[in-house]
Amino acid sequence: MEKERYKAMKNIRNYGMVTGRLTADPDVRINADGSRKVRFTVAVQNSYADKDGKRGSQFLPLEAFISADRSGDGAYGCINGGDLVSCSYTVNNNNYTDRHGQKVYGLVLLVSEIALLETKASKAARRARANSNTSAA
Repeated sequence: MEKERYKAMKNIRNYGMVTGRLTADPDVRINADGSRKVRFTVAVQNSYADKDGKRGSQFLPLEAFISADRSGDGAYGCINGGDLVSCSYTVNNNNYTDRHGQKVYGLVLLVSEIALLETKASKAARRARANSNTSAA
């Protein structure tokens, strides 16, 4: 019982949380074993303003993994570009040797949990406003 409790705890030294809007629909790729990799980018407003008082944004690429034994895409099948989400993630190394023998170093923000922060009604209202703005132009 004690081991299970510690297994469920997050490593606070390698943990982050981000809240923002998806820049586009998630990209779901099916692997050879039936598992799926989901990639998406979240736009996050900076917590500070520049000298003109404007807040910039950061665009964070995130990845999620869905094992082959799970049916459907879970929450990732319910989100679209523009949706407000909150994701907790861990930072993982993505180092490999390319086909020319060169070592490539990279980092991946691997999603461990995702929360959808909009109701269906607010999501529909936001889309209706966006559609009316584009048709009026």
